[in-house]
Amino acid sequence: MNYEESGKGKATFLRQGGEFVVSVPPPSSVFVILFLTVWMGGWAIGEFTVIQQFLGNSTIVATFAATGFLLVWLVVWTAAGVATAYNLVWMLLGKEIVRLSSNDLLHYNQIGGIRFRSKKYRLGTATDFRPAAAAANKLRGANQPVEYDKSSVVFDYGRKTVVLFPGIDDAEAKFILQQMKMNRPSIRISGQS
Repeated sequence: MNYEESGKGKATFLRQGGEFVVSVPPPSSVFVILFLTVWMGGWAIGEFTVIQQFLGNSTIVATFAATGFLLVWLVVWTAAGVATAYNLVWMLLGKEIVRLSSNDLLHYNQIGGIRFRSKKYRLGTATDFRPAAAAANKLRGANQPVEYDKSSVVFDYGRKTVVLFPGIDDAEAKFILQQMKMNRPSIRISGQS
């Protein structure tokens, strides 16, 4: 019998111009990606069919009530399609990035070269860095086996808990924290001095 391969993790580490950079792709599932791709095909058919109803001389939009309903439906359907497309692109091309300088922690998401949800924290105010096992997470159902749990890296910032890299394994969360501490000794990890 062969040994099980040890996990390599999803995180990548880079030292760049005095900064330490941690990059982790978002959690994803082949089933979810395939489902969303198929759903987007159905979405496109619905979207273009209703737009065609408005642009053509259709009897469906002849009444004010039908026109109002189709207009509301089109707005909601378009918003759902945009949100689905964003999530699909995020799962395929996205990265969650943390950049540690000597005094700051910059946290943002990136798709391609576009940054969004960028937040900056003072390292001197950030305390109690730790892995957060998802076993205590509210998203876990009562009958869900523990092997489906995922972890994250968290820290306290004043009276707020900041979550980094949700969906990683517990061992990877611990490894990321070790790398962060090794490159920024000022980081205070819970349970270590």
